[in-house]
Amino acid sequence: MWRFFTQVLSIVVLAIAITGCPLSVDKGQLPEGPALVLDGFETAVSQQIQLAYGQWEAAPRTSQTNGALAMLLHTYLQYPTASVYYQRARLLAPDEFRWAYLHALVLLNLGERDDAIEALRRAVVLDPQYLPAAIRLAETLADAGQNDESREAYETLLESDPNLPQALFGLSQLVPDESSDKRIELLVAAVNRRGPYGAAHYALAEAYRQRGDLEKTDRQLAFFETFRTRVPEVTDTLVEEMQNLNSSKQGLINRGQRNIAQGRVSRAIDDLERALARDASNANTHSLLITAHGMMGNIEQAESHFRQGIALDPELVQLHNNLGTLRLRQRRYDEAARAFRDAVGIDPDYTDAYVNLGAALELSGKRSEAIRQYKKAIEGDPLNRTAGFHLGNAYLNMGNHRQAIEQFSRILEPEDGRTPEYLRSLAVAYTGTRNIEAAEAALQRAVTIAGNTGRDDLLPNLRAGLQALQQARGRR
Repeated sequence: MWRFFTQVLSIVVLAIAITGCPLSVDKGQLPEGPALVLDGFETAVSQQIQLAYGQWEAAPRTSQTNGALAMLLHTYLQYPTASVYYQRARLLAPDEFRWAYLHALVLLNLGERDDAIEALRRAVVLDPQYLPAAIRLAETLADAGQNDESREAYETLLESDPNLPQALFGLSQLVPDESSDKRIELLVAAVNRRGPYGAAHYALAEAYRQRGDLEKTDRQLAFFETFRTRVPEVTDTLVEEMQNLNSSKQGLINRGQRNIAQGRVSRAIDDLERALARDASNANTHSLLITAHGMMGNIEQAESHFRQGIALDPELVQLHNNLGTLRLRQRRYDEAARAFRDAVGIDPDYTDAYVNLGAALELSGKRSEAIRQYKKAIEGDPLNRTAGFHLGNAYLNMGNHRQAIEQFSRILEPEDGRTPEYLRSLAVAYTGTRNIEAAEAALQRAVTIAGNTGRDDLLPNLRAGLQALQQARGRR
């Protein structure tokens, strides 16, 4: 297991010895720090970079000032200049993981793949547990045609996490052409462990096409069209730290969106308000603030941002949708429905608003009308799992178990953290038809997928339900 890392360590130590990179670095060994070009940057960004540059000028021979300046230039896509300061930081602190890893990412953006591989090897030696670096090394080795080394790196990753989609997908691309069954096995696992994976769906479609299974080919291509840019998430704290340095208007908006998604709503509000202070004419920022303030229960602030946003762009569909979501939180279902109708009136293809409209109607007791809205969402987006789940539950609540089964069965793939919940509802529907064996199989599958996808919060309930079904079957 450790032979690969030991070999890499020997190579890196040799490289350091050859290039003369001891902990004490002579001035002549450091590349000169290039001057900065700040033309075209927002004033606040220029000031931020100038401050970091001033700190570097005060202490140019510390890894921290060089690395901090490099990260700032990195986040603003100044790759050539960032690379030099990362190189200086690495020479000054050759045992610092972060500088090796972040330098590798910049080198990849510059197209300097061989140097990037060297930096990634060093990073993996310094911190073998940092998953993003190990994944990137395996991928880059494969891109460089170093297949044996790449395969060994992927296999090492799977020893630590047998369900890691990136490693499963990577290995599938290294399987010989004659081993199509093995390739399909790996790809099925890649798309059914941590959720949608665009590239793996496409590769699986191609594998099924070569086998002549056109039905499965079409299904995987449909998944690819919906999830083409999706990659199972691997938390990269260093990249997030670097991205969070971006204080441009768009950088603040992006950070606000990330913070909303991660539940850091107070931080999101701060980021978005700062973005508005730079550009008060951005209606989309107001739209995001409706969501953020709504999550915090700040109703007056949320409504204020709706009014300001509408004054700027009355046709921005997200403003109406987010107002509807706010009204749902307030249980003002008729007003929520009106807002969602406004949204689909502006954009008849906005499927999320149809789902939300259905929810508002259902909560106000208009179940038949809600079902029509869920169906509209599915007509526009057949792979919309949220719409299918809502529609299945609506049928379930009406006692229409067979149609509920049809809807829940349709949304079980690709397997991710939501799939166990869908399977639990499917089991309820099967129980309604007195098909205890099918209900038990659904819950057993739910337990397995919950374990694979880290949904430990669902496991006690799923296991209790499974035990109850097994006892019921035993009494029959």
